[in-house]
Amino acid sequence: MTIDCPHMNKSSLCKYYLLILLCLSFQAWADTVNVVVDYQGRWSSELKKNVSLFLSIATIKPKDSVSPFRIRKLHKQANAEITTALQAYGYYRPVITTALSQTTSQQWRAEYTIEPGIQTHIRYRTIAVTGPGRNTIDLVKVLSTSKIKPNAPLLHQNYAALKKQLSETLYHAGYLDQHFTKTELKIFPDLALADIELILDTGQPYYFGKVTIDQTILEPDFIEQFIPFKPGDLLDSNKLLQLQFNLNDSRFFNHVEINTHREATQDFYIPIEVITTPSKPQKYSVGLGYGTDTGPRLKLGAEFLRINRTGHQITSELSVSPIANDFAINYRIPFHEVVHDYWNFSARESSEQISQSNHNSDSLLLGASRNETIWQGNRRLYLNYEKTHFTIDTIDQSEFLIPGIEWSTTKTNNTLYPTRGYKISIDVHGAYDQIIASTSFIRADVNASKIIPLASNSRLLLNGEWGTVRSKNFDRLPPSQRFFSGGDRTIRGYSYLALGPVTDLGDAKGGTFLSRGSIELETLLYKNFGASVFYDAGSVTEHPEFDFKTSVGAGFRWRSPVGMLRIDFSHPLDDPTTRYRAHFSIGPDL
Repeated sequence: MTIDCPHMNKSSLCKYYLLILLCLSFQAWADTVNVVVDYQGRWSSELKKNVSLFLSIATIKPKDSVSPFRIRKLHKQANAEITTALQAYGYYRPVITTALSQTTSQQWRAEYTIEPGIQTHIRYRTIAVTGPGRNTIDLVKVLSTSKIKPNAPLLHQNYAALKKQLSETLYHAGYLDQHFTKTELKIFPDLALADIELILDTGQPYYFGKVTIDQTILEPDFIEQFIPFKPGDLLDSNKLLQLQFNLNDSRFFNHVEINTHREATQDFYIPIEVITTPSKPQKYSVGLGYGTDTGPRLKLGAEFLRINRTGHQITSELSVSPIANDFAINYRIPFHEVVHDYWNFSARESSEQISQSNHNSDSLLLGASRNETIWQGNRRLYLNYEKTHFTIDTIDQSEFLIPGIEWSTTKTNNTLYPTRGYKISIDVHGAYDQIIASTSFIRADVNASKIIPLASNSRLLLNGEWGTVRSKNFDRLPPSQRFFSGGDRTIRGYSYLALGPVTDLGDAKGGTFLSRGSIELETLLYKNFGASVFYDAGSVTEHPEFDFKTSVGAGFRWRSPVGMLRIDFSHPLDDPTTRYRAHFSIGPDL
């Protein structure tokens, strides 16, 4: 059938056909499809992952609505994307076969068969460093550990990483004007070989200029001791960061900002400005808690962070619970390396219930200690005067002047929730009965803990303790110098301080030898919530022959803002009268 339209001119007819084409085009865009990408060929999982990142068509999800026009467009650019992805790993002559087919009205299939070919290897690596910083130790280390070496496979990420490391190493070492004068990467695809040439000019070094610390709360001579460098030293960004850490860790300041005024540089000396905001001179704290060892407990704390303009501090804490009360006050005086070294003078009064039969201990301790960083840890030399009134079998009173030495070190990647790290502490002290001592004794105690990461959300916790005390008259030793075990943080499944030699009434009286250890596997299952399984073993005896008590259990974990919260249920393997015991504790692991 023919319809004549005498009044339709040529221009109107074109518009009519254009409208029809637009409608047809719209229909093409309105169709929805699902894309299945089928990877084939001989290649590694690492290559496949990289290709998937580059391949645009692979980003289409099964439920996405995509037009056939876009499918064809993405398929057409796939060859170039695959080639780019393979070149990043040194494959410059791949054989790529592509195919696109429509299997149903709503299903497309894109197939890519990839033979990567021979991987390109580095033939020559020429790296030249010119300028006064060419022998910088860290720069030499970067070159010696780089993966860009002759005969190594060419990975572009390693090439880029080497250039970045060289540049950043010099920049952090004070060579702010360093730059590459030549960066050349020659690829010979037919030979599967590559030549690399880098020429780096270090430029002139910069130095620390005058350091100005904007603060009025401390004496200038005292605050200068926090600076880990001197004017004229080679500029080092790590030392600037250390300065910020030192001032923050001092707790004298709430905020610390460090500015390097390069625009004011004179003869390569850069002035440093430190802007500070002082913290409040007094801090008070109130804490409520609960532990199966102690029951409910209350803690009150007060800190006086600036007694004077040379950094003297006073801290005090009162702790109250049904079985233990404690009040302590400390006066701290920084010296030498003021960030870590200080004198501490302390007084402490405490009382503790040792057993269910009202065996108890009331003690007064006065002490002085010198604390300083040494041997990659913290050493504490101390002298304590300890007077104790205690009841174990009989009522007794002791008095001791106790010199001692303690060394400890902690390495961790996170204070509240470490996924790796360790802690070691060693303490040796004693007394001589001719110098304010109820009896002569010497005591040694070693603690060690280690955390090993197993997966992204799992870790293995290991800890152990060994100790011994030798005395002329053990009965005259107060409970603080004897060994006890059992409870939340020692051997779960047994009550607090219940293990070891016992009195005639069956109550623990403490021992002269201690050995304990535990192994725990912990996993976070959902966000900050997880679970653990553990095995504890330990012994407290009067003789070197150990009689280990063991327990197994499982627990609930919550990574709280103040440390790991633990609810454990443990079964003692050597106590047939107890099926299980619940334990509750909270705090850091190291």
